[in-house]
Amino acid sequence: MKLIKRIVQVSVVLILVSSLIPASASLAAPGKGVTVRSVSLLDPNPTSAEVVRFLVNFSHPVIDVDLGDFGLTLTGEISGVQLVGISGTGKTRTVSVNTGLGNGTIRLDVIDNDTIESTGGVYFEHGFFGGQAYTIEKGPIVPVAALPDANPTSADSVDFVITFPGEVGSIGLSDFTPITTGMIRDVAVLDVQGSGDTYVISVSTGHGDGTISLAISENNKISDLNGNPFESAAFSADAYSVERPFPIVLDVLCLSTGITSTASVDFSVIFSRPVIDLDKDDFALAATGDLAGAAVTSLSGTGAEYTVGVHTGTGSGTIRLDVIDNDTIEDLNGNYFEEPFSGGEPCTIQRETIETIFHPGEYQDDPGSYVFEVVFSSPVDGFDGSDLLISGISDTAIVNVTGSGAVYQVEITGLSGDEQITIDLVPNTVQNEEGNVAQASSRTERIADLVAKSVLTPEESPANNGVSAIWILLIAVLVIIAVVMILTRRKK
Repeated sequence: MKLIKRIVQVSVVLILVSSLIPASASLAAPGKGVTVRSVSLLDPNPTSAEVVRFLVNFSHPVIDVDLGDFGLTLTGEISGVQLVGISGTGKTRTVSVNTGLGNGTIRLDVIDNDTIESTGGVYFEHGFFGGQAYTIEKGPIVPVAALPDANPTSADSVDFVITFPGEVGSIGLSDFTPITTGMIRDVAVLDVQGSGDTYVISVSTGHGDGTISLAISENNKISDLNGNPFESAAFSADAYSVERPFPIVLDVLCLSTGITSTASVDFSVIFSRPVIDLDKDDFALAATGDLAGAAVTSLSGTGAEYTVGVHTGTGSGTIRLDVIDNDTIEDLNGNYFEEPFSGGEPCTIQRETIETIFHPGEYQDDPGSYVFEVVFSSPVDGFDGSDLLISGISDTAIVNVTGSGAVYQVEITGLSGDEQITIDLVPNTVQNEEGNVAQASSRTERIADLVAKSVLTPEESPANNGVSAIWILLIAVLVIIAVVMILTRRKK
């Protein structure tokens, strides 16, 4: 019985002692260090999350574990990754990591820096680099944009503040492209200022009304400090609304392509906003070269775009359509057009000169009339007596023109026969379908001289003179024969 009591007493003591020892505690065997059995993933993988968690499983309960006991191994274009938290006791620890920017992989490593030890005082002696890794898929690195200026605006320029996710390298004007809507023209990036991750991009608002936004150029050279590029397609910025106090002309374009010789051309007039009360008197023409007689002939269109027809007149040169300020053009809100526009695209007119030839009659049967022919090098339209300037005739003389195409006959009647007539083609009045102008020509004739060639006295008539010569020759022959006969008789 004493032996049984002794065994029971010893058992009770052992039970009491064992109850004082934590169930999770164990002592490392002498001479055997603490090791990491695994580093596993607690969150879905792949991921785009900003923070992920790793579970670290030690071989023994450990103490004195902090963030300094861990390292990170990265691949791909990922940057800005940081250890942000640690929790847990005993054999396990949960380590939180900020995934930073970009795409790639993150692996958590346990390093040997002589701080981790077991509850039995045995130190962790071997690093662990074989854990699982997260695959980070965040897409492109995207900066954000802010609009610091008043919006809507009528200012000549606006700023965009671009904040990148991290510090970037050099940035230039060509890295950004303005995006416009509405009737805005001539917008450009003016300046880029800043450093680190924040830059201010200044953009001119050009001319007209509409919106202006900013894009990163497709061929930009922006990258973070690790060389990771910024994809232009992923970036977008809000837009400024540009609203000017009055309408302006954005452009005037010649709608005829290349050089033309046509009798009329069209211009397109583009305003910054819809306007009303536009008429032909709101335009002026500026011509160069020897162009003459150009005029605005038609106007069509509504809203902000109009088409103006212009007769090109005669000659060659350029014609520019200008918009003048005569206090009639206004927008739909009653704001008047106030800025004359003379910077439009001109139309170039190039014509060939039509040669003009006078063929006068050599003889005139009637001293009271004169007939001559006018021949042009190409068919012309509408040639009549008004295109001729005739001097030296009386007011009662009559000019009659017949013919068509390139050949015409001109008869002047009611003459006295003593006139000296000068005939001139009036400059820039005769032209063909292409608007080519007939060349000036002049002719002077004395009617009495022409009549004298056809109305001669019998003594001066060439025909009578010919007959007289024959008779003289015949008489001479007869005289010679008579003389010969007389001499012959005398010899006999």
